Amino acid sequence: MEGAITISCSGCGSTNVIYDPKTRSLTCQQCGKRETYSRATLKRNNGVVHCKGNALRLFKEANYADARKFAFDILNIMEDNVPARFIMRFADEVAGRQAGSLKHFFDDMADEALEFDEVRDLIELMTVGCTYLADYEEDIIKLFAANMQSPNDKAELCEFIDTVCPFFIRKRRTVTFMSPALTEMYGDLTEHCGIPKTCLALIKGIETNPESPYAPGGSFDMKARVKGFYEDYVLRVGEVIKRMNAPQWKAKFESGYQQKLKKFQEDSGLS
Repeated sequence: MEGAITISCSGCGSTNVIYDPKTRSLTCQQCGKRETYSRATLKRNNGVVHCKGNALRLFKEANYADARKFAFDILNIMEDNVPARFIMRFADEVAGRQAGSLKHFFDDMADEALEFDEVRDLIELMTVGCTYLADYEEDIIKLFAANMQSPNDKAELCEFIDTVCPFFIRKRRTVTFMSPALTEMYGDLTEHCGIPKTCLALIKGIETNPESPYAPGGSFDMKARVKGFYEDYVLRVGEVIKRMNAPQWKAKFESGYQQKLKKFQEDSGLS
């Protein structure tokens, strides 16, 4: 089929070979030569490059089923190819409706150190596919925070987080997403690289989240619900903002948050 990847013997050029993707080893049935390929060598394989290009293009076009086919071809040769693994799991969950497939991907990545190009490919893929990734926000943050720790990565990490996380926040129907763990992650990020758009989305959520008493249909009359929103969201947003370590934004964001906090306390009678 189009896009199928072939590997030939580097000695005699024969394609009559036995290849083991687990060990990346090849045995030629023609001349008997045995060799082992590095990950770098396989990444440069013309077939892998071709299939990766097609998989990325089709993924961006939301043609997940066909993107999966090219990712599958890559994994037949290079089973630890990270972008292909993500595309496969994403397609299985979104197009194949196999709930939890993406969780397997993030669990598999927990102990892996990603290479520079793998991180950038995942940024590209997750930015395009973020509509379907809100349930994995904590996993996404953990993955990229672990693999973009260099000071040189700060700006790119900030840009990525400030692209996907505000989108997730705006789409939330409740405040249950604002767990203590995610609050801590947001705080770590704003301390590390700023994430101003994410912080702004959190502050706006005090009035726009569907559970807010300010949202359409909301009310301050339901005291228990208002108190829960205050403790589980409003105060946690404050924990994030106070950790901002960017002088060009800190005063502005703290002032904006304090204004909304004071108004909420006055309107709710809470303090």
